[in-house]
Amino acid sequence: MSFLTKTTLLLQVAVFIANFFLGMLVIRRNPRSKVNVLFCVYALSLAFWNISLFFTITAIGGPAIQLWWSRLAFSFFLLMLNSFFYFTVAYPPEKKTNRIFDAIFWSFTAVIFILTLTPLLVVGDIKIIDGFITGALGPLMQYLTWYYLALIFLSLSALIFKITRHRGIERVRLRYILLGFALFAIPSVTTNVILPIFFQKFEYNNLGPLFSFPMLAVISYAIIQYRFMEIRTIIRRGTVFTLLFVALSAVIVFGTSFFNTIVSPLAAQITTAVIVALLFSPLKRFLEVLTDKVFFRRPYYFERELAELNHFIAHTYKLDDLVGHIISRLSDVFKFDRAALFLAEGADYTARSVRGDGFLPKKIPATNPIVAFLREKIEKAEDRENKVVERDSVVREQLESEDDTVRERLGVLRNEFDSFGFEIAVPIFSKKEIIGVMFLGEKKSQDPYSVQDLRFLDIVAHELSFSFENLLNIDRILKLDKAKSEFISVVSHQLRTPLSIARWNMEMMLEEGAGSAKDGTIQKGIRDSYESVMKMNEGLNNLIAAIQITEKGVKLQEKEVDLKKDIVDPVLKEFSGIEKEKQKKISVVWETSGETRFVCDPMKITFVFRSLLHNAVTYNSPEGNVSLLISAEGKNIVVTIEDDGIGIPEKNREDVFRKFWRGEEARSVSPNGLGLSLFISKAFIEAHGGALRIANKSGPGARIVFSFPVDRKKPKNGWAFD
Repeated sequence: MSFLTKTTLLLQVAVFIANFFLGMLVIRRNPRSKVNVLFCVYALSLAFWNISLFFTITAIGGPAIQLWWSRLAFSFFLLMLNSFFYFTVAYPPEKKTNRIFDAIFWSFTAVIFILTLTPLLVVGDIKIIDGFITGALGPLMQYLTWYYLALIFLSLSALIFKITRHRGIERVRLRYILLGFALFAIPSVTTNVILPIFFQKFEYNNLGPLFSFPMLAVISYAIIQYRFMEIRTIIRRGTVFTLLFVALSAVIVFGTSFFNTIVSPLAAQITTAVIVALLFSPLKRFLEVLTDKVFFRRPYYFERELAELNHFIAHTYKLDDLVGHIISRLSDVFKFDRAALFLAEGADYTARSVRGDGFLPKKIPATNPIVAFLREKIEKAEDRENKVVERDSVVREQLESEDDTVRERLGVLRNEFDSFGFEIAVPIFSKKEIIGVMFLGEKKSQDPYSVQDLRFLDIVAHELSFSFENLLNIDRILKLDKAKSEFISVVSHQLRTPLSIARWNMEMMLEEGAGSAKDGTIQKGIRDSYESVMKMNEGLNNLIAAIQITEKGVKLQEKEVDLKKDIVDPVLKEFSGIEKEKQKKISVVWETSGETRFVCDPMKITFVFRSLLHNAVTYNSPEGNVSLLISAEGKNIVVTIEDDGIGIPEKNREDVFRKFWRGEEARSVSPNGLGLSLFISKAFIEAHGGALRIANKSGPGARIVFSFPVDRKKPKNGWAFD
């Protein structure tokens, strides 16, 4: 037997052991998973294919047994390709396969498996020539060859198709599966099937086991690096202890040989044993570090990056600076395509830093599925448990869960991740209260996030929680201080201005020579003083209303009214003088039929109409128009007020509903004003069960839409501010 034949036999035994071990690990990890079962069948079939070739070449048991081993080699090769094809159909597990399909597929496989054991495949006359196998083949062989080729083509096509459909870690895993199978199946079928059947060249069929090793190497790398089949930890330990065993065996062999030349054999063995005992622990630690660096860590220095981030976190006192630096630094480390950091602001979470393209909301509610899931995980998790949530882990849990309710909820969570385009959600929390959420997208390299990455992010989030909590408190204090200053400035200005006008007019009238009460000068002074006092009174009423809304909410004094007769017409009459003065008219369109009677607090609804029309007229352009459209949609009244004036920038559409907020253009057009009318109007409409918003408008100007229901029941009693 030549050296090549001996080497081939040794490789066949090695492949048998490696694949048998791999198959057992996979099935032990999750025996209920179909993909684990299929992969186990594939690995074991590959193992027994190799051992069948081994027994065929060695001819243990004589020619009759050798013939059966040669037939089993084809049988296990068939089972290997069949199980791998079904594996490509079922992986990654997205939905349960049909039981009827299962029964047909495995029945068909069993029939062909049995046929391969008959003379229809291998007739006999088995000969071993320099390690390769020859023999007389039956009529089934050509058909089986085409079947092999079809299975390989379908398997490769299924993998390529799924690579285009999946993302994240699953896409990476599928690529490695495709690479490993292609490196093995194509040359194996060529040397063991195509060449012998179509070209009668048998001298290469002993190379089959050699092609198993590239596949094993690729699959092992996928297991170690990308948690394929979730047996990464076992492989890691196996790698460490295998290297440890090899190293210590080398020490024993070479140490004993060396010391035998110096001392007696017994002393040499004792000396070597002592050296092995001393080397065991440090060598084990060294190999663990080595395997971590080679297989388990990404190309960044964990401790150094963490130390630099901690240093910046500890020495940054501005919230925006810290948020921006964190996202920027993490982008340098992970090279992701997008990221966002949301911080708690009231009942919502506001985006404070966004990186990358794509649609992202400025705010997400506390009821968002991802936020709710993170909150539950924090409440249930142990203190040292990682709180980071991966999209891939959500998908895996959804597929493995037997509970339909859980599967449905995880499906909603998965869709939320996909709608944002993120792969990772990192909660930033303090005392189990989420104060922020950091979202990270897919890495540009398309590598998945490793265990070390998740641990790194969890530690960073823990460190950020203390800093964010302090900086958010400081930020709130600064905002309150700014609001207080704005409040004092606005109120003092708005009250001082009408008082100054009234004072100036009264001083003028008290002066000698001012004239009699019938003079036009006196009349104008009295009228200006009256208007100034009324403006001050209106401002004070709005200020009191805003304070009461903030402290107590809105209380309604409701009764049944007619919208046109009791509210709209009186408000339009108030604006008749303004229309003449500004030489423009408010166009009114009613899209309702008959009387519009409903239950509401008429004073508050009147306030809304008056305030919004006043804003439309005040901030309109000189040649612009003001329109009022009233329509009915179902059980709601919808009111749209438009103008052609300065408009409201999209970035300020939420700001205009804040107390005392006024835009730069609004202040330049009308210096007077407390910035309370929209805040109060929104509160009044929402108290009626309606909504008020700034709508999009083509062209210049603003469009404000508000609605409220018409089927509210009249209360027995109530209370109002006015």
